[in-house]
Amino acid sequence: MSLLACEVAIVGAGPTGLTLANILGQAGVETLLIERNAETVHEPRAVSIDDETLRTMQSIGLVEEVMADVALDYGSHYFSAGGRRFAVVAPTTREYGFPRRSAFTQPKLEATLRRGLARFPTVTSLFRHGCARVEEQDGGVLLTLSGPDGTERQARAP
Repeated sequence: MSLLACEVAIVGAGPTGLTLANILGQAGVETLLIERNAETVHEPRAVSIDDETLRTMQSIGLVEEVMADVALDYGSHYFSAGGRRFAVVAPTTREYGFPRRSAFTQPKLEATLRRGLARFPTVTSLFRHGCARVEEQDGGVLLTLSGPDGTERQARAP
């Protein structure tokens, strides 16, 4: 069984895993990103992005690409089952440089983050690989992965 070595293993290539892989890649950390699906999602699961997240996108050098697919200054009105509006979220300030709340399409964000990984030779992405087991071992972890053809491999992160 082949053994992959890395400093950090990330299981899951959703927005958080992809963002973390970009941060670690930018820092030169040997990173292994493991995702059971063949590609990023096609249907949105999240719809709002805040100013802090946009600053994170700026820090990893992807804010222009991300902002191209964002509807800025997005607000929401919330109604009861009887039709009475009970809350309004309408952020209007940009004291930290970006709108407090904007709308985005998760598939586009994930695709942008995945393309961003190509900038970093220290990041290896294994799509179509499941993580069957994680074991603590000698101050690190040993992951058992199953590839698209069912072949098992192991990865070790200190």
